[in-house]
Amino acid sequence: MLLPLIQYGRTKADRCIKKAALLLSSTSEVLDEDTLKTVKSSFTYVKTKKGTPSSVGKKKMKCCIAPTLVLTSKYDCLFPAKKVLKRTGNIIPNCAWYELSGREHTHILTAKEKRWSFTS
Repeated sequence: MLLPLIQYGRTKADRCIKKAALLLSSTSEVLDEDTLKTVKSSFTYVKTKKGTPSSVGKKKMKCCIAPTLVLTSKYDCLFPAKKVLKRTGNIIPNCAWYELSGREHTHILTAKEKRWSFTS
């Protein structure tokens, strides 16, 4: 993934964004125009790093009392479910989670998932 990102940084070519985005998903069908715009914005403006959620401390997160939904995937190359759930369960109060089965970092929700109430 690093090579397409370096190429994008030098050329700003959309083909490099698409190549990098394909490494985050199991299929190209999830890479619609909106998704590619989001990926492009992320690579352009956000400092990203591999690993579990950011290094915000437990003390700060305990102040966040809003209900929080964490969507995870076992095959997510940036934030694998096992690591994310271990950390978020310890630092985020009022947290619910849902594992997207068989998906990677970039995905499309199934019709059933779109109808499912994540607040239940």
